[in-house]
Amino acid sequence: MLAMGQSRDRVVETSLRMFADNGYSAVSMRDLAKALGIQAPSIYSHFESKDALLAAIVGPFIEAMRDLLDGFPAGSVSPSDRRAWLTEAITLLAAHPRQLQLVTGDRSLAQHPMFGPQLRDIRSLLIERLIRAGAVDSDRAVAIIGAIVYSLLPRSESADLEPEPADVPKVVRMVEVFLDAG
Repeated sequence: MLAMGQSRDRVVETSLRMFADNGYSAVSMRDLAKALGIQAPSIYSHFESKDALLAAIVGPFIEAMRDLLDGFPAGSVSPSDRRAWLTEAITLLAAHPRQLQLVTGDRSLAQHPMFGPQLRDIRSLLIERLIRAGAVDSDRAVAIIGAIVYSLLPRSESADLEPEPADVPKVVRMVEVFLDAG
């Protein structure tokens, strides 16, 4: 039998995979329980609701993104400061490919009363930071975000396999080329 903490972690990991692959709205607590091989009420011993489970999955990721955006260099940005911040950003995103998949690919989260506004705010701040880093305008910044996300999304053939680790320096170089392209 799993310890309570291990059981909770298993619920979070399985939920993250299922939400990222199928969408938050498409996965019921009953579906999740079936995948875990438990009864649905057992999930509620760890999380009071599906929203509480979602908060455990995306809340820390959103907080880390806010911290990253708050850590963007003030004033003019030197090439070395820009590279350091981009490396930190890409490293963070690469460390959480399933959360990235969930928050960028699940349109129902954009409508979620708690997370929708937070995700829109992060997107706006990221666009602003990329413009300050050298993107010529918001359209170019959005295209860069898309390239980053595409480069980091999980591509394993089986949803049960862990995604291959991203080549962070390669993605950073790609972003720098886009930023410097004018």
